[in-house]
Amino acid sequence: MEKAIRKALGNLKGVSPFYKETEAVAMVSMPKEVEAVTHTVFKSMFSFSSGPKTQSKQSGWSLVSNLMHHKRVAAYKEEETDVNEFANVDAALNSFVGHKTAESDNIIENTQNQLQNLELCIQDLQESLELFQGF
Repeated sequence: MEKAIRKALGNLKGVSPFYKETEAVAMVSMPKEVEAVTHTVFKSMFSFSSGPKTQSKQSGWSLVSNLMHHKRVAAYKEEETDVNEFANVDAALNSFVGHKTAESDNIIENTQNQLQNLELCIQDLQESLELFQGF
């Protein structure tokens, strides 16, 4: 029995450098994979936040707005466009600043609604980013 145990230990000693080498390769490749995933996540976040190139000149929300999902919404001028919550708030604030008339109550209400929607989207974004911190 002792002879079999010694033989098994001898076999393990001969195999262990291979496992150590494989383990080292895995330890080196893992940070590279994490870096690639992190790069992809941030690239997606920044490209989403910058919005379509036609809107990037009009909007100052170019950092985070691409993180939020796109929605079909009616613009203030009753035109339907594909924009995200940051662009909606930007349009609502521009309408609020540009119009100081009897319509201002509607504009204020619209702006408040857009800000509430944006707050919900930011909370969703924060929760998503907190999940990444766990990794």
